[in-house]
Amino acid sequence: RRSGDTEGAQAVLDEAMRTGDRDTVVRAATVFGGVTVWNWRPYGVVDDETVHRLETLLAGDLTDADRAGLLGTLGLELYYGPRRAEGERYATEAVEIARRLGGTPLRAQTLNNAFITFWVPEHEELRRELTEELLALPGLSRTTELAARVHRMSCLVRSGELAAYDADLARC
Repeated sequence: RRSGDTEGAQAVLDEAMRTGDRDTVVRAATVFGGVTVWNWRPYGVVDDETVHRLETLLAGDLTDADRAGLLGTLGLELYYGPRRAEGERYATEAVEIARRLGGTPLRAQTLNNAFITFWVPEHEELRRELTEELLALPGLSRTTELAARVHRMSCLVRSGELAAYDADLARC
C-alpha cells in the first residue's frame, strides 16, 4: 500500500484473512485498520465478508489491544453502509480502550480510524478534536504524523484557518 499498490496490498490481506488461523486473521484485519488518510474500500463499498469476519473475531476472546484494533477496523468497514452509526459506536469504543491502555501506536490507530469513521459534516468538531489528540501523542512515526496533519488540514481549510493550513502543509 505504501508503494502505491493498494489493490495488491488488499488482495494479500484478503488472502491472509481467509487462512482461518485466528492470529493471522486478527493481524491482517488490524492492518486494514491501520493509520491512513482514507479508507481501504472504494467509495460506497462495504465488504460484508470482512464485516462478518470482524464480528466473529470480536465475539471471541481477545486481548484489549486486539479488541480495540478490530473495533476500529469494523468502524471503518461499516462506514459506507446502513450500519454507519453502529460503526461510529465501535470506533468510539476502540478509542476508549486504547486511551485506557495507553501507548502511542494503538491510540494513533484508533484515533485515525475514528476520524475516518466520523467523516460526515455533522462531526467536524469531533474530527478536529480527534486529530488534535492524535498529533499530541508522543513519538509519532513520520507516516502517522503526515496522515494526522493531512486530516487536520481538511478541518483547517473548512474552518478558514488558512495560516494554520499552510503551516501543516509546509510541515508535510
